Amino acid sequence: MRLILVPGVGKSPSVETWGFQSGPWNDQLSLNENRVHVAGHYPVVDDETKFSVQQLIETGAKLSEVLEDLGRKNAAFSMLQAKNRIRTISLIKGIVFIGCPHGIDHRIVLKENCAFLLQQCLPGRSIKKLLEIRNWEDKMVEVSKEFAKWSFHFPILSIYEGRPTLKKSFIQSKHKTTHFTFHLHPTPSALRIHGGTFQSPFGSVSIDRSSTRPPSIHTPDSASMESILRGFSRSSVQLNLPCRIDQPAPNRDFFGREGVMEDLDSVLLPGHQTAEKTDSPSVPAIAALFGVAGLGKTQVASQYAYTRSHKFEAVFWISAEDTDKLEVDFCNIATRIGLVSEKEPHNPNSTKELVRSWLSKPTRTVGGKSDIDQGSPPKWLLVFDNADRPEILEDYVDIEGPGSILVTSRDPQVCNISSHMVAVDLPPFTEEEALGFFKKSSRQSFKTEKDYEDCRGISRQLDGLPLALGQVAGVAKEQILTISNVREMLTDKGDRNHIFDATSSRYQRGSLSSIFAFTELDANSQFMAQVVACFHPDHIEESIFKHVDQARTIVQLPVERAEYFKARAKLLRASIIRQNDRGEKEQWSMHRVPQQVIRDRLSMDPKRQLEAFSNAVKLINSVWPAVSFEKRHTKRYGPITREVLHDHVVSLETMFEREILLHGRPSEDIEFEFATILQEAAWWLYERGNFLRSRVTAEKGLDFCERYHGGKRWLRLSALVYDVLGCIANGTNRPMESMNFNSTQLKIRKELSSQSGKEDFELGYAHNQMGCSWMMAKDFKKGAQLFREALNIWHRVPGYTKGLALMEYANLGMSLWLQDQIDEAAEVLEEGQRESEDGLGKMSTGSFRAFADQALSIYGVNEEEHVPEIARTTFLKANISYKVARSGDGVTEIDLEEGAQLLEKAYLMYRQVVPQTKILMGELKESDFDELVTFWSR
Repeated sequence: MRLILVPGVGKSPSVETWGFQSGPWNDQLSLNENRVHVAGHYPVVDDETKFSVQQLIETGAKLSEVLEDLGRKNAAFSMLQAKNRIRTISLIKGIVFIGCPHGIDHRIVLKENCAFLLQQCLPGRSIKKLLEIRNWEDKMVEVSKEFAKWSFHFPILSIYEGRPTLKKSFIQSKHKTTHFTFHLHPTPSALRIHGGTFQSPFGSVSIDRSSTRPPSIHTPDSASMESILRGFSRSSVQLNLPCRIDQPAPNRDFFGREGVMEDLDSVLLPGHQTAEKTDSPSVPAIAALFGVAGLGKTQVASQYAYTRSHKFEAVFWISAEDTDKLEVDFCNIATRIGLVSEKEPHNPNSTKELVRSWLSKPTRTVGGKSDIDQGSPPKWLLVFDNADRPEILEDYVDIEGPGSILVTSRDPQVCNISSHMVAVDLPPFTEEEALGFFKKSSRQSFKTEKDYEDCRGISRQLDGLPLALGQVAGVAKEQILTISNVREMLTDKGDRNHIFDATSSRYQRGSLSSIFAFTELDANSQFMAQVVACFHPDHIEESIFKHVDQARTIVQLPVERAEYFKARAKLLRASIIRQNDRGEKEQWSMHRVPQQVIRDRLSMDPKRQLEAFSNAVKLINSVWPAVSFEKRHTKRYGPITREVLHDHVVSLETMFEREILLHGRPSEDIEFEFATILQEAAWWLYERGNFLRSRVTAEKGLDFCERYHGGKRWLRLSALVYDVLGCIANGTNRPMESMNFNSTQLKIRKELSSQSGKEDFELGYAHNQMGCSWMMAKDFKKGAQLFREALNIWHRVPGYTKGLALMEYANLGMSLWLQDQIDEAAEVLEEGQRESEDGLGKMSTGSFRAFADQALSIYGVNEEEHVPEIARTTFLKANISYKVARSGDGVTEIDLEEGAQLLEKAYLMYRQVVPQTKILMGELKESDFDELVTFWSR
């Protein structure tokens, strides 16, 4: 019989020391008169840099060669082989695995034992290789499973540790090394054992299959056993835990953010994670703080790591500004906690994998006692700070392990690098938070209510941005300034630049002027940001850029789809702009501080500033809802409402007056487009009933018209401006102003008609407006003449359709009625009604109700100034509801109820205007309300 001994790779002792050449083994063989030839087969593997599971498996091929060589030396075998082609494996009579878990169905136990055995393959090797073998465990398990699938004709015996005792080891939870489990693999022919015993070199072992516990043996030959056990000895390295790596020092001026800290706790703290946040305990909890520069993301992360450090055994602070810094800081973890020696040269790629391996299965020791059962694994916190390019983090956050990851970034796309990422909102300071922060940072005490109000004003101007508030507080502290002094400085561009350029704290990444990384953007993105900075910062509609005509821009804007999306993405990722959550309306916002920084920088380059302003004007002009003149009083529709666009007009108006005019004037073309926007904004304000602001805006537009008086386009624009001013005068009951503005409009329209040799709707409209002025002057006859002329012009203009001149018919009928020409007035009104029915449809009650609602919404902008108008319109709407309710076969209860409520509201408002009235609610007539308002508002 030939016995081939195969030791394991690593510290397994040579077969000469196994005790087979002397002792009880040979004595037993002598008694049975057996001849045994013992041979050793030593697997050889390369050094650790080339070691792999595959290489270990391939050493078995050499064992097959040994068996075949032995078979050839047996003549009988050779004859059989030639005759029956018997395979080499037929020579094997049995296999005994010592310490190998073959045949174990439980995958976890099998994997743990494979881990132990693999570790024995690399005794005295580096910690890097010891951690690396964890990645081979699954491969070894698969090899074992494949081996178990074979149906061998010979018996296989596995002997491995299994009885629980107090000693810990990789192989199982607790056991003594002197106790073994015997597992007999099921085979077609069982191992024949004489007398029910199997003679081993360690003594006599009883095999009782009915035993309820694994049989064990006692080792009389302690020297032989110790020679084997010494081969299983392992080196042990204690890691440097607890560990705090590169964690910033705490900021003594840190203020507030309690709510944010609690939100981070709910995501990151061990034991706080809910099932919804993580799919399994092995998945790290990941949170992201993202937003515009200056919100204090780094400070919040630093404070969190400092105040929660006792919750983690390891806190690793990693700068993620670029790939090189990220890799260096991440690999530094290996040396700082003791995975590799600082003096030992290491490859960044292998070191990175070494750290990832430890993070996925963190231990307090490596290569020593079992870490599987030394209590709960150490918890760790990874902080990736300033990850403004989130894509470079993908290889670093894609790990497993009982830890937490916190990422700070300007880029909202950081939330997409992991499906487990939870975004934690970091809002600007509220006014009260800003007040407390400013007091703490500036070391000032507020003594008067004015101090508090000045501080709140500073907060509003800086939009609650912590970095800006801290910088202002630092300047106030260094220069011993009062709160009032600081607020005044912020209104002056030169002083403001001085404050924004300062760096007052060692905790800041830079000044306000430098921190937004504006210069790192490409040319397209920079110019787009400069144009956007001209608009109102709270809502910048994407439609503004989608409807622009590239040919009309001064400098090429990135408005083609591909260029536009690319530039927009860069601004979003830099958090210079932020996407608002407005449902289907695509809208951005820009924080006021970066907006002011961009505007201040533009002021240093007047040419570039004018280009940005000019393009902003053209963009707003291109999306302003427009209608033909004859439908000027109808509702307008466009990609963006005038209400939203008006905010941008105000921003452009302020920029023009405070910044553009400091360096000269734009071209006539730009001023014309800007004046056109002002006129449209003034008309919209008039329609909304905001007469005061409308007049101010219209007068600014008129200044441009008077500057360039004479050109045809300026004449047309000035006529529109005078129309707005005339309507305001009519609405506010100012007859003299009405006469002045409307007569000027009519004069301009006649001049334009004379130049073109044609009449148009604008000329007819101007006659109507002049008629209104004469009506306010109580000259009803003159008014009637102008209304009639207006109607005649409307009907002579090509393209006139019935229903367009309803206002002229109504005004003419009213003027005749006031002259007691009742029959003629009725005839005019009936003619107007016929035109209305022919053009708009008969009995369009929905239109009446809609116009009443529209009037109420307009007057509702300033209810205190328009109580009479609101009372009258409410009364008219009540009458409409009553008439609609009774127009059908029966009474509609809903309309009756609505009418009653409206009538009561109108009556209460009537008594508010005429408190001495004795008229009862049921006695009110339309004429009672007519007396409350001017003719134009009826």
